[in-house]
Amino acid sequence: MNKKVPEKLIPVGKIIKSHGIKGELKVSIYNKNSETLVNGLIVWFNFDNKFKNYQIKYVRGSIKNTIVKLNQIENIDQIGFLISKEIFVSRNDFPAVSGNNYYLSDLIGMKILDKNERSLGIVIDVLNLPAHDVILIEYKGKEVMIPNVDDFIKLFDFKNNIIRVKNIKTLFEL
Repeated sequence: MNKKVPEKLIPVGKIIKSHGIKGELKVSIYNKNSETLVNGLIVWFNFDNKFKNYQIKYVRGSIKNTIVKLNQIENIDQIGFLISKEIFVSRNDFPAVSGNNYYLSDLIGMKILDKNERSLGIVIDVLNLPAHDVILIEYKGKEVMIPNVDDFIKLFDFKNNIIRVKNIKTLFEL
């Protein structure tokens, strides 16, 4: 299946190993609450900066033991090249969110402003750590981590692509 590579591909998991002899794959899902991988979804793999897509035939198991079968893979002999590869999904294929919910990947590229409207940088990544998520920004040539908790985040303004922060003096040399 050859499709045009989507503009925004998001890594959602990684192939751990084969499962059985019928070409099934054991997958480690990055977001344990994710419901992104579903039957019929087009997924992408990066091979030397060239993306190739596959369609999911079915997904079974649990979050801790997710098994994926791709339409184009029929047996164990066809999957060696996928082991340890990240699985990417187009951001447009993510399930819709409601209310104040959002995807962490949507924070990347947002501008950070303090209470005085001073720009502190742009979000370059979001780290999903055991205690809480951390927003990674570039500030004056350095990477600074801002905990994604109410003590530091005042407002997410998705319409204007801005995150307003508070109580951050200790994180920055202002």
